[in-house]
Amino acid sequence: MSQLAYLVIREGAKWSDVFRLVPGQAVTIGRAPTSQIVIKDERCSRNHAEAFLSGGQWTLRDLDSRNGTMVGHDVVRGDRTLNPGDVIRIGHTQLVFVHKLSDAFASGEPGATGRHAAESGPVASALEDDSDALASSEPTTITHRRGHTKLLSPAKEVEDGVSKIGRAAAKLCRLAFELAKAPDVAAMADLALVGLSEGTQTDGGALLLLPASFSGQPRGEDLEIVSSHSSSPHKYHRISNFLASTVMREGEAVLARNVMGDSALGTRDSRGDILATSVICAPVRRGDKVFGLIHLYSTDETVVPDPDDLEFTLAVADTVAVAVENIRRRQNWRKALPG
Repeated sequence: MSQLAYLVIREGAKWSDVFRLVPGQAVTIGRAPTSQIVIKDERCSRNHAEAFLSGGQWTLRDLDSRNGTMVGHDVVRGDRTLNPGDVIRIGHTQLVFVHKLSDAFASGEPGATGRHAAESGPVASALEDDSDALASSEPTTITHRRGHTKLLSPAKEVEDGVSKIGRAAAKLCRLAFELAKAPDVAAMADLALVGLSEGTQTDGGALLLLPASFSGQPRGEDLEIVSSHSSSPHKYHRISNFLASTVMREGEAVLARNVMGDSALGTRDSRGDILATSVICAPVRRGDKVFGLIHLYSTDETVVPDPDDLEFTLAVADTVAVAVENIRRRQNWRKALPG
């Protein structure tokens, strides 16, 4: 059996992100900020549980937590071997265990979306085995699903009088103003990447767009790099076609962590190494129209983007979509002018 495995994390009513399990590395789960997987749930203990590889099988252990850990409807006592599709419950948070990333995504067939696309594979079995927990959820993918970004909602103040969300919203407002003034798509893309570099815990990324005349079902290979950047010693490495195609097809963003060596989430350099340790990918879309995507990653395993970074990237991607549409419209008007 392959030792490659993932925990797909769900908090409340939304899927948030995916964490890759790596052989030889125990993964701690808890409320403490030092945990590899931090769960912000009052029913979760600071050091609640851990997952590790034992005898070729991924195993879950409850760390004498206050409220216990469940797999499906069973309370974890001692060590519990995990099987593909198992749903781990900690407080109000659920984590689904899968061996292959493609099983966590919807079907790879072009145009397959929604519940129908999720009706096969381990995650589908999780739905069947744990229907009361997940039956009312949206299609089971690793994407972060939000109808409205929380950056546009009122936020609670913190000690310095400005919340983290408030600071991000202020950055977004300034960036939107700059993008609106950009003379062309290339200049706008450069500005967007500067803002994303300052606003997220990533060190590489790019804005990739479909050609203005593109029609049909977009795939990763159809994208053109408009602008890229890297603040690490390594040059930017293009997003994998699998991840790009999935994000554009589903129209939703992905945060994936601990992804070293996974060709579904990263591309190899000239030596064959995949340098990304965490990845954010957000579609640039307006309504049902997809223009392209934003691809960000970190090559430093100590610098890990979080769901707030994904929120900011989602908001920037929506702002970029408006800017792209306006710039292309202005260009078309100029072409239509006589003389």
